[in-house]
Amino acid sequence: MQLELKLLDRSALTWTLESSHGTYIVGSHAKSDVTLPYSGFVSEKHLELSYNLQESKWYLKDLNSEPGTFIEKHQIPPETAIPIRGQTYINLGGNLNLLATPGETNSSTSKSAALETSTRLLCGYAYLGGMSSGFELLNQLRYDPYKAQIPGSSLDLEKITLHATQSVLTSLSYGIFALLVTLIQIWLVLAFGWNTTEQLLIALITAWIIAYELFYLRWFRATRFLKKNYQDSHEFMVFKHDLIRQIVDLLRKQIFQQNTEQNIIVFGGNNPFLGSGERIPNSSLVIPIMRKSVAKWEEKELTISQENTGTATTRNLEIIDISHHEFYQSADRGVSRLGLPNLEIFSQLFVDGFELEADQKILIKPTSRPAAVTFDDPLWMQEKPASSKRSYRVYRYVDVERDYVLSFFLRFYNVGAITFVESSAYILPGIDRERFSLTSTLDSNSFLQILKTFLAAMILGPLLYVPLAIWYIGRFCSNIIRWKVNNYSQRRAAYFQEEYNYGIPHTLREFISEKLNFEVNHRFKTSRGVKNDNQSKFSFKKVLSNPISLIFLLVFSVFFFVPVLIGIIIYNALKFYRNSNQEIKTNLDYYGIQDLLMYWQAIQDSILTNTVRLLKDYNVDISEIERTFQQIVNNSVVMNADTVTNPTYNMQNSQFGGGFAAKGNVYGGSVNNHKK
Repeated sequence: MQLELKLLDRSALTWTLESSHGTYIVGSHAKSDVTLPYSGFVSEKHLELSYNLQESKWYLKDLNSEPGTFIEKHQIPPETAIPIRGQTYINLGGNLNLLATPGETNSSTSKSAALETSTRLLCGYAYLGGMSSGFELLNQLRYDPYKAQIPGSSLDLEKITLHATQSVLTSLSYGIFALLVTLIQIWLVLAFGWNTTEQLLIALITAWIIAYELFYLRWFRATRFLKKNYQDSHEFMVFKHDLIRQIVDLLRKQIFQQNTEQNIIVFGGNNPFLGSGERIPNSSLVIPIMRKSVAKWEEKELTISQENTGTATTRNLEIIDISHHEFYQSADRGVSRLGLPNLEIFSQLFVDGFELEADQKILIKPTSRPAAVTFDDPLWMQEKPASSKRSYRVYRYVDVERDYVLSFFLRFYNVGAITFVESSAYILPGIDRERFSLTSTLDSNSFLQILKTFLAAMILGPLLYVPLAIWYIGRFCSNIIRWKVNNYSQRRAAYFQEEYNYGIPHTLREFISEKLNFEVNHRFKTSRGVKNDNQSKFSFKKVLSNPISLIFLLVFSVFFFVPVLIGIIIYNALKFYRNSNQEIKTNLDYYGIQDLLMYWQAIQDSILTNTVRLLKDYNVDISEIERTFQQIVNNSVVMNADTVTNPTYNMQNSQFGGGFAAKGNVYGGSVNNHKK
């Protein structure tokens, strides 16, 4: 079992201790197993960390250090072995702290593990739809030159980008081939005159090649990503030719951006918790806590005075100073003791991309990409009033089997005598099996696809493949040109700082996820700042209102009417061979949702309970707070997997998100500012 040791300062030094080593000495001496760069504050041999093989536990022992070693503000006796239970903050005197995390609570493996099912389906989907599906995914992956980086997800974004790019280039290469053959046909007619046999043979071969890509090649490549055929390898279905691989890599580098160690999230829409999915109703809470203490004799004296006079008496209560770091440490200890598997605990800084300005920290200059990593723990950053930056403690559970993710965000904020507790929980479901399913490939086989290819070749034979080839090339060029034009407009907007939004409205992971209908969600449609033209926005009304487009539509309808009619007849004739009993897994995984909701309630209850315990330790009056917390716990029970398909809630009922509670100082709602 490993033990991760992190120094909570600007250096953010981290050590991974192996249980096989047995014993580690921590101190300022250069020959220590873990050397701390604070010779004036830390003893040369400050403490010892050892692993007990029989008990499968890590132990901490103070080696008679001069500053002493503290856990939960209590100094541990020298030469006494103390077990490390879950995530533990170790104070070495003053403001120097270490964070010890045993391997059983460190879920870095789940953090880096790719969601294989979602990755596999998206790669197959990229080939199934050809150029259209490829660009659909690439447009979601691509962002402007100065936009923030995509938050790390469990998807293998590099692999998805690679296969989407290969799909686009495949369709493009077939389109270029068809257009070149057409030009050769025209040259042959001009140079040697018309030869019916020769022209017909060339047209049929070209039509068959185009039909092969359209019907057989797409289907065949998509079937390679079925669970039975899929191989989780970086070389699986990758083009082998050096020139093609160079072109793929060149295009992929223009699109793919990701930093796996990212702890700065710059959002561009209305939802700050970018990449977290849909909010659980009744999970967004803001609770004010008065950090004031009343001595028992003062309470008794006050009660007698009120009974005698019948009036309220004003009193000066002592304000108790509790740093927000102590609240976080108390919450972490409580959640760690739950022993929940696959649970990650980390900190993130959320920044409003629309309000971001050059500060030499997150944004070096207006025409640069925002930083993705801060070496300081975001929770230690000084938070300013009315700031566009907020730090949160994140408790994240990843259900790798179902591709479901639960994110619980927690924030403590001290203002005068009040500590505000803010929390919110989100569920990011797995991939939408209805939109990105590959089960349609099972409705056919090689024989039927070859038959479709020959029938399509006969239809495309009379040079009807030429418009298709032009569409391939035009679609590719229009996307590339739109990307370049958009980059130019975004550069100008960033340079002049005129309503430029450095944030991202949503992620690919959110784009492909199932819709749980927790609540009305507009974040995909709303974004502030300069318009982003990455997405293709086709509207049939625009075509009808444009005279030139209308003329083209009428001309092409004459050529395509007969092929479309024949295609409909063939489709209905082949329905006999389709497997009508094939089922597609639809949106809701009951057990997956129920597990995440239970995790959420367990984490929330633990944080509230440990917050009350911390306040008790400081002799804070908690009578009102306990009632408020109990009300929150009671209201949380009404949320389960049976309620997720109901998109409407009573906004005046305290049991659901969006309304004020009937009693207690708690607001459990949200503010929506959407333009219609």
